[in-house]
Amino acid sequence: MAAARKRPRPEVDEARAECPFSIRIVDGKEKEQKSKKRRKKTEADEDDGIKKTLHQLSPFAPSGRFKTYETMDVHYVVDPAKKWSDMTRYNSFVRA
Repeated sequence: MAAARKRPRPEVDEARAECPFSIRIVDGKEKEQKSKKRRKKTEADEDDGIKKTLHQLSPFAPSGRFKTYETMDVHYVVDPAKKWSDMTRYNSFVRA
């Protein structure tokens, strides 16, 4: 019986779009503690390059308890933040 030959896989990088952004996950509790200690930020302060922490809600409602966090929600920062926030936000799209 002949040995099975594997077909070479196409390069995955060819099908991917270029992405100039990077995501960094931050601790949500750390953000709350820092904001209590410091003065309140105005809208002008955020435009000066202060990074805004974004929040992604978890689509799951797990039963039980977590040891490290109370929920599965994620707090994150996008770099470069200014370029990300200036992009057009689309609420719906059609994939061809």
